[in-house]
Amino acid sequence: MRLTRSGRRRGLTPRSTNRSPTRRKGGYLGAGDVFEFATLSLIFPFQAVPLLLNAPQLGLPFIISIFIGSGIAALVAVPIYYIPKAKISGMRIGKEITRGAFAKAVSVGLAYLAFAAFLSFEAGIGIGGTALIAIMMLGSVAVILFEKPMTASMVRYVSYSEMEEGDMIAINMMGNEDVRRIRKRASAFNRLVTKKLIDQLRSKKIRSKVPVYKNAIPMAAPIFAGVVASILFGNVILMLLVVP
Repeated sequence: MRLTRSGRRRGLTPRSTNRSPTRRKGGYLGAGDVFEFATLSLIFPFQAVPLLLNAPQLGLPFIISIFIGSGIAALVAVPIYYIPKAKISGMRIGKEITRGAFAKAVSVGLAYLAFAAFLSFEAGIGIGGTALIAIMMLGSVAVILFEKPMTASMVRYVSYSEMEEGDMIAINMMGNEDVRRIRKRASAFNRLVTKKLIDQLRSKKIRSKVPVYKNAIPMAAPIFAGVVASILFGNVILMLLVVP
């Protein structure tokens, strides 16, 4: 399958990535990541007080702190990792910002500002808490604004011979016709690449190349950062109330 002059692959009709499932997080959580969270919840069911902060955790499960910490780490890591990658690949990322994405980013930014103002007046959060909210806001806004180029930099078009079990197919980047055409011949065709799907594609000799998330940032990195931050500082939401 060849690239046309516009850079698109023949046989696949690109579709808008506005509903990209990889946004906010940089990729799907794989089965291994789910096992990581399950293991961590068993090893550390609860946390009374974090190591570096005198902030009681109110009996909340420790895994909640890890979820929140990992999510914030991903919000920071995803734009830092993918925006330069998209620029290196030659994308004009400024041209990819749509009016809808801009309006959504403004709405999210205003929501963060309102949240910070509420905490400031009602709970008296200090500079540290305000800075943390600002980091979360900037990460969220960047992910929304540059969603399309970041998503494009995550995928690689491959045939069944290059697929591996556990890969995620970017169905949102395929046209409806392409998805229906492949599903007619391979019933197992879905977002998750399974052994059954690979066998079906091989047996039916379906050589169409599809977008697969091959260049996604490993979720293990944000998860590890979330674990460390949670052990040291506890639940981020509770931390906002005690950080000066």
